[in-house]
Amino acid sequence: MPNLLILLTTKPTGLGLSLSYDIITKGHGGALSVESTEGRGTTFRIILSHFSS
Repeated sequence: MPNLLILLTTKPTGLGLSLSYDIITKGHGGALSVESTEGRGTTFRIILSHFSS
């Protein structure tokens, strides 16, 4: 998951969240959800499945 960390820590381009979503959902079969409450903040929830080999 190093690619995701790079997207979240580099200079802002406006594409980080979109690319992160694609990596998480399409690349890893996971889910990304966002919950925002005015005055309290925003929570990003990333869910990835764990597969044993």
